[in-house]
Amino acid sequence: MDMSYKHRVIKNLEMPDKYTLKTIQLLIKLFPRLEHLTVEVNTKELEPTIEYLIENKYGSVHGLLFLCIAGIYECDFYKLTAFIQSKKFIHDDCVKFVESGFMFMVVNLIVSNLIYFYVYGGPLEDHTLQTNQGSYGYIDSNSNRKIGDRALLISQSMSDTGSTGMCFEFFYHIIFTKKEGFQPIPMWTLSGQQDDNWFEGKVGFVVDLDHSLLIEAKITQNDEGDIGIDDLLITNSYCPTFPAFATPHDAYTTMQPAVTTGITIPPRLPSAFDCNFESTTCPSWTITTKPELGNQPTGYYLLLQPNKAAPSTNNNISSQLRSVSLNNNRQYLEFWYFMYGPNVGSLSVEKLSGVFSQVRWTSTGGKGFEWYHAQVNLQASTNNPPQFNIVIEGTWSDTNRSAIAIDDIILLNGTCQTTSDQCDFDSDDSICGYQYGLSGQFNWTRGLASVVQQGVNPNVDHTTQTNEGYYMLAEGKNRNIYDRALLLTPVQERTSGSCLHFWYFLHATTQKIQLNVYTTPQGTDGWVFGGNFDNRWLYAQVNIRSRNQPWQGVLEAQPLVQNPDASVALDDISITRGLCPSLGDCTFETDLCGWQNNDIDADMDWLVGTGIHSLGTGPQFDHTTNTAQGKYLMIETSLPTKPGDRARLRSLIFDGTNGDAKCFRFWFHMYGDSIGTLNVYVFDGTYKRIWSLSGNRGNNWYEGQVSYISSTPYQIIMEAISGKDYLGDISIDDFTFTTSNCSIRPMNDAVPTGATTLPSTLSTTTIRQSTLAPQSPWDCNFEQGVLCATWSHDNDADFRWAPKQGQTPSMNTGPTSDHTYGTSDGWYIYMEASFPQKYNQRCRIVSEEIQGQKCLQFWY
Repeated sequence: MDMSYKHRVIKNLEMPDKYTLKTIQLLIKLFPRLEHLTVEVNTKELEPTIEYLIENKYGSVHGLLFLCIAGIYECDFYKLTAFIQSKKFIHDDCVKFVESGFMFMVVNLIVSNLIYFYVYGGPLEDHTLQTNQGSYGYIDSNSNRKIGDRALLISQSMSDTGSTGMCFEFFYHIIFTKKEGFQPIPMWTLSGQQDDNWFEGKVGFVVDLDHSLLIEAKITQNDEGDIGIDDLLITNSYCPTFPAFATPHDAYTTMQPAVTTGITIPPRLPSAFDCNFESTTCPSWTITTKPELGNQPTGYYLLLQPNKAAPSTNNNISSQLRSVSLNNNRQYLEFWYFMYGPNVGSLSVEKLSGVFSQVRWTSTGGKGFEWYHAQVNLQASTNNPPQFNIVIEGTWSDTNRSAIAIDDIILLNGTCQTTSDQCDFDSDDSICGYQYGLSGQFNWTRGLASVVQQGVNPNVDHTTQTNEGYYMLAEGKNRNIYDRALLLTPVQERTSGSCLHFWYFLHATTQKIQLNVYTTPQGTDGWVFGGNFDNRWLYAQVNIRSRNQPWQGVLEAQPLVQNPDASVALDDISITRGLCPSLGDCTFETDLCGWQNNDIDADMDWLVGTGIHSLGTGPQFDHTTNTAQGKYLMIETSLPTKPGDRARLRSLIFDGTNGDAKCFRFWFHMYGDSIGTLNVYVFDGTYKRIWSLSGNRGNNWYEGQVSYISSTPYQIIMEAISGKDYLGDISIDDFTFTTSNCSIRPMNDAVPTGATTLPSTLSTTTIRQSTLAPQSPWDCNFEQGVLCATWSHDNDADFRWAPKQGQTPSMNTGPTSDHTYGTSDGWYIYMEASFPQKYNQRCRIVSEEIQGQKCLQFWY
């Protein structure tokens, strides 16, 4: 060791390993000018080490200002605090405990030493968010644990896995040695030293009985260190154990599902119509009104180039990618498409033969900022010319500056692949194994929209949104009252919870026909769907529980009057494992959960956003996952959006509230110099605005909530109105509905109530007014800088809550803004824990007497 003077003046020293007191004494002698020391200490020598380092009589380190002791546990902090106070190293009132992540701090004001105790063992970040703000499950194996102690985490009971088995996936973190890891059942086990990282684990299983999964952590020797688990996931189909060495010797073995061997299908050979745009041309395709060939870091795609010349009024831009001639065989087209931005226009797939034209697929409006997969059946049940061309056409207005792109086109033989768990009824008359009920008086029929569209029947299917798509139809004409048409799903395995999703079309101003949904063998629950407000497809979902026997879903159409001019249509039925989310609840991570853009009454669409889209406006992360990969809904206010343009998001239809109040909660982000207005409406035939907020609210997500009552079926409308320029993006996320009365949030903002007619433009000026009902006398946001009249300080407490704006006096603790407005001008109350307050002293506010059952909500 070089012990020259230059090295002996070291003031900052961090030692990565565990040291005895004698070794630390040697270090102190070698480096007498130390000011900052980080060291890990043997547990048994904690007290003598601290006594040596900070007690004045030793004179060991004259200038030591900062001491970090690593590798101890929270429970040891209190013992050490008592020890330090008993030795009179510092004044009793100057011991302060502050938790920051996993750091535990004692501040010595007498000798100006700063001592950190670092709890070392568990991960510093969770796996989901990869931040110290995320949560995970863990066991703490501190000295209070005994050899053989176990911690068990047990799943809910699940029905049998079926013949294909299931896969349990998770992430684990095991640091330090001599602890046995997970031992569920046992199917998977791991022990011993692992790196300081999160690792993925998997185990497959096949069980023919109801079962639960157990995750067990077990102490095998007393030592320091924790085990963490995160992101548990159960998926369909068997998976091999990972890592392979995690298979226990006495494992409960489940047979991997046998692979059915039969006719070997050779790999698909590329067709002449496949095109990925990696070269400048594709032999079987030609471009009219050539779009731009765009690129991204991994390759090329075809981008519809907007018109950069002077726009002409009412002039749409169209570009076509046209194939060479194909023969009429059963074939389908697959491709990926990208549609992003306001007023993005439409993308369609057509068959052309001379003057013959048939739209096979179309998509309109902006989607999320990502690629979407499309499958299009090319052969129709009628009108199939012997030869035809395929045309993929993008169309938008001349002022549009949004994006439409396509990539990776392939042509395949056969029809689009669907399963019994998901059916769009477009492939053929087999209807995915669905069955007609024999006890009905009439049948559902598979109808082509262009053929059956008339009167009250939908003119497009839900899947393709064209008149060349198919749906299931039950017509009421010439039917007797209470006749039934039954459509049965394929037989499903026993389930402790599944969700039946479907889209239905039932247009009736008066209730002449209804849709009943139930299970067979007859379940205890049934669901009834009546007519809707206007001419559109609506989403519905139904929870299914059949723990003891296989089941089928029954979708039953039933006329309520004689010979009604009414019908019921169904499309896009799917069945998923797990119970349905609550109606209306949505995180937007996978889809819109039945919410729909209202293209008829709106000027633009709500878009699915991720990450940052424009500097100076909009969020950096979503609210659900707090990551740049999470999804939320937003309006894009860049050109060609004009001031006052509106986007409207419409919920599915809810039943009336039966006199009970419903609370709608959501999160909003309104950041930018030109933020317009966000409105919430209840629509039951008349629009009632129940919540409204305008103007810049800062670069944060905030919770909004409002309660309402509706005696009739209704929908919730989320409306955003653009401000004066591009710095006006408004975002929303995480919708939830509960049966409860809640005060409006944020408070002190204008909330018009009563029936309203939607004006063509609404003012975006921010006007702070008094909050209207619903509101209780005990609501308080402290914006007057004092307690509200219905609250008072408890004079028997040790000290008082203090009103505050902005940052609290103590550094590294307390908020910088209030919750109500999210600014440093807003007021809140806080407790000051610094001197002269003492350990375990309390402050307290007390309300006036409240009678009846209430719900208390607050932000802390």
